[in-house]
Amino acid sequence: MKRITRCLLAIAMVASPISSLAAWGDSVTLLAVADTGLYKHSAEDRDNFGKDQWIEIDPLAQHALVRWDVASLPHGAKVIAARIELSGFISDEKVRHVVQGFLVTHDWVEGHGVNIGHYPWSGLPRDGASWDTFDGFDAHPYDTWRTPGGDCDPQPVATGETRPGQKSYLDAHDGRLVLDATALVRSWVEAGRPNYGVLLTCVDSRFKFQTRECAQRSPRLIVEYAVP
Repeated sequence: MKRITRCLLAIAMVASPISSLAAWGDSVTLLAVADTGLYKHSAEDRDNFGKDQWIEIDPLAQHALVRWDVASLPHGAKVIAARIELSGFISDEKVRHVVQGFLVTHDWVEGHGVNIGHYPWSGLPRDGASWDTFDGFDAHPYDTWRTPGGDCDPQPVATGETRPGQKSYLDAHDGRLVLDATALVRSWVEAGRPNYGVLLTCVDSRFKFQTRECAQRSPRLIVEYAVP
């Protein structure tokens, strides 16, 4: 009987860390604190769109920068899972739209530029990130990305896709485009990488999503975590 008791006690001691994680598991929904589009088109290379309500991305000439504040997570938190949710417009309902996210490696300024609806975009504030610069062409001196279109790690750390037949307008009723961002958030929370946000691109088509200026349809980051 004593031997059985000791075995049960040992099992309980081994299991206790897992039980502790489960007991303290929680989740948090974060809205974007900064976002902007980076567009490679003639004069737009240096224009900023930090206050636009939409960002359009494609494989080559249109990228997005989005950042969330993860400081509200408890110290020492272990990330169980994380996802990015985007509300937007699909260019073609008949095909998959694959969106990838890359860890941004340099800080950037959101800026106050707005798409005024015609080209060229003369008169826009150039006080934030653009295809060429991370702090705005109006800065003196302004600073350029090492790689035009945004500095980031080469391997994606977030991926998501639409399903064929999904409605053109993605909202709370039809389901947002969801990216698995577990590796991205772990890099900030557990590996100590600086949180400069994520750079989003569309792999083989176009995808347009709403920005934080749209309040309830702002890009979301949902993090499930546990505290040991």
